[in-house]
Amino acid sequence: MSKYYLLSSYHVPIFHGNNEFPAQVGLQVSVREKLAFYEQMGVKVKNKPLLKLTSETKIGIVYHNADFGHFLITSADRATAYHVANLIRGFLGVFCGKTPDDSRSDYFLQELNEIPQPIWTESDLLSALKKFNSKNHEFAVRKLFGGNIIFKQELIQMALFLKQIYQQSNIHESLDHLLESRLLFYGYMVGSYLDAYYFIEREKIDDWEMEKRYFENKYRYETAFVAAFKGIERYFNNSFIKKSNISTLFDSVNYEYVTFDTIYERSHEVFLKLPENIKYGDVIKHFLNIRNCTAAHGNKNPPKDFWVSEDNVFEIQRFLKELIWKAYQTSNLSTVKPNQSPEPNKF
Repeated sequence: MSKYYLLSSYHVPIFHGNNEFPAQVGLQVSVREKLAFYEQMGVKVKNKPLLKLTSETKIGIVYHNADFGHFLITSADRATAYHVANLIRGFLGVFCGKTPDDSRSDYFLQELNEIPQPIWTESDLLSALKKFNSKNHEFAVRKLFGGNIIFKQELIQMALFLKQIYQQSNIHESLDHLLESRLLFYGYMVGSYLDAYYFIEREKIDDWEMEKRYFENKYRYETAFVAAFKGIERYFNNSFIKKSNISTLFDSVNYEYVTFDTIYERSHEVFLKLPENIKYGDVIKHFLNIRNCTAAHGNKNPPKDFWVSEDNVFEIQRFLKELIWKAYQTSNLSTVKPNQSPEPNKF
């Protein structure tokens, strides 16, 4: 079994002080020439550690072809490596909008028995991948070249999040389900877009168009909704939420401001004429009714009030995201001393 795992769908630039150098794509120069260029700029390209989770589990940034940076997970076993990889994908996809590309057939976690180096060419990386899996081909490397660019601030935020959440299996599973929901129906929007564009445009959409959108996307809406609801169940360490156990559901977690009576402020279901403010316990009951009536049980003719719309999907995704963030904030406050900020490795 391999010890090193390269994560695709993300590209980490070279960081030097406050400067970021994304990979130079398309230049007809050798790796040595690129490295010499960076040296002239006062930048020495080298692999760097990012975060140590346990004595055997670490995350680093490694480069090949001079400036193509990747997340490298060091782990004693494959299950742990995927645990870490899914946390990285979940955080970047849910909180940064950097959704991984799972549309290709290649594995998103490529395995090696040696650590890539900046001097490696594309052929060197392919050779290393083939030493572990002889079926690997050049497309596996090509997938590593593409993806979202992760900037320094996002990297720092991700490292801090993983450091606090790594040992909390309920949050890990909850985040996994939320990411799957997002992959089915994308609900990430920055606040400026929500306020300046989406809410204004959504208010102008007529009922006939929302109905048309429903029939166009019915199965995506329902499946995305169920995935997010499953994330809520895992958050509360529950395998099947029922109306009878919602009142005691919150006893299973100890996160600040996560109680039955905590007020949740809707952003999307207000367009369905639902009240803006609702208790956490009551909004879970509301989502449970939708799941039971429509999404999880294949009801071919649900009442129109229980049709799963994009408003419902966006809302349940937003609610679960809020729950996960509160878990992180609670963990962060409990482990950091006053006036101290937990820092990943400098880079």
